[in-house]
Amino acid sequence: KNIYTPSKNFEIQDKDGNPVPFVVDGFEDETDEVNGATIQLNPGEKIYKPEKVYRTTVTFEVKDIPAMGYQQYYLVPNSGKTVQLTSSDKNVIENDYYKIEINPNGSLKITRESDGAVFDQQAILEDNGDEGDSYNYSPAKKDWIIYSTDQAFKFDTKVSPLVNKFKIDYDFKVPADLEERAQKKASALMPVSLVVELEQGSPVIRFKVTTDNRQPLDHRLCIDFDTQIIADGSIDDIQFGSIKRPFELKKALEDWKKNPDDWQEKPISINTMQTFTSLSDKKNTFAIFPNGVREYEDINENHSTIRLTLFRTYGRLGKSDLLYRPGRASGDATVATPNAELRENLSFDFGVYITDQNFEESDVANTAKDFKTGLQVFEYAKFLNGRLIFPLNEVKRKLPKQYSSFETKDKLTLSTVKKAENRNGYVIRLYNGLFNDIEDEIKFIKVPKTVELVDLKEDTIETLKVQNGVVKLPKLAHAKVMS
Repeated sequence: KNIYTPSKNFEIQDKDGNPVPFVVDGFEDETDEVNGATIQLNPGEKIYKPEKVYRTTVTFEVKDIPAMGYQQYYLVPNSGKTVQLTSSDKNVIENDYYKIEINPNGSLKITRESDGAVFDQQAILEDNGDEGDSYNYSPAKKDWIIYSTDQAFKFDTKVSPLVNKFKIDYDFKVPADLEERAQKKASALMPVSLVVELEQGSPVIRFKVTTDNRQPLDHRLCIDFDTQIIADGSIDDIQFGSIKRPFELKKALEDWKKNPDDWQEKPISINTMQTFTSLSDKKNTFAIFPNGVREYEDINENHSTIRLTLFRTYGRLGKSDLLYRPGRASGDATVATPNAELRENLSFDFGVYITDQNFEESDVANTAKDFKTGLQVFEYAKFLNGRLIFPLNEVKRKLPKQYSSFETKDKLTLSTVKKAENRNGYVIRLYNGLFNDIEDEIKFIKVPKTVELVDLKEDTIETLKVQNGVVKLPKLAHAKVMS
């Protein structure tokens, strides 16, 4: 997180005054900008105006944050000794869950610490031509796929007690357009950076891909993960639940080959998801949590490689005679879409989660929810009372240092908590992200007067019994939602 500190040496303390472990990944001096924007709302009041203000990138350890609540931490300036990320010449990072090495070809070797299982040749970037339009991806008729494993690269490793990461910079060269791709010529520079980060105590590997896409046209960039898992299909999440998908639409493909004139498009298996896609067997689950494009395809001989789409670019609203949609244009082919070529710097982040258990035991839905939601952090400081950062009024500290509204047994996945639309009260919405029936309960810290099971219109279905602040929820079936 980014916080503002009045010194480079400081402590972070919990609500009881105990030091909290943290590590700094850089300081940026913003004294003039912040102090210049500070507003003294009461001219007669003495305000704290520090000599220095640093915008500090910090990772600190938080434990036992109350469910649906908050916990306060305190910044103590000019105290303790700041620990910073330090550079390392090693090509390996590690935490409680994984050891990750950079291979000589720029791919990754991931070792699972729980059982020593090795997942080699991971995170391979793949660039191919895109002859599609705004409606459909379609591969180039004369395609040439460029892989990161064939590119020159350099890396930088940073380590600390709390977080370890490396950044790999690939000197990608790709075709400038479809014509060059057909000639197997690569004249366009497309630098790509891959940041891989391990936080202590976290079972999710964090990835961030950044690229300069100002030169190439009509292409698609993906990243490939070889799960080594042999399965019948993928497991992905949809609205309020999970779904099992076959790798190929076999009957449809057979009919398409026999009767191509009866089909408007080739039945392909490029699929979408809400928060995760995964492959799983009895002893392994390999899941990807995208924060950008929600599109993937399971490829290669056993469909064991997950290919995650990062982005695609195209120059026309509609095109005709595509490989995946021959014979007709889906939109107006005369309309150019230059902005869809994305000629700018682009960045994408996602997570990877690898367990030694099957899907039902791996808690994928809740892990994905935690990764994608994250903690909301707010800093209260009088010297930041300016128009550029956080305008604040003076407040009395009447709230407890730690608070929780309610908690569950973490069996169901929490979708949202919201104010009721047309009456008093709050709506809690949960769903079953697994395939078995699930029972859960809600324990309220402040016991409500009534708890009702409601429909999506928020009309009452039935009143639920509250006993000692606990409400036992009705059993919820696969891919069902409850409010």
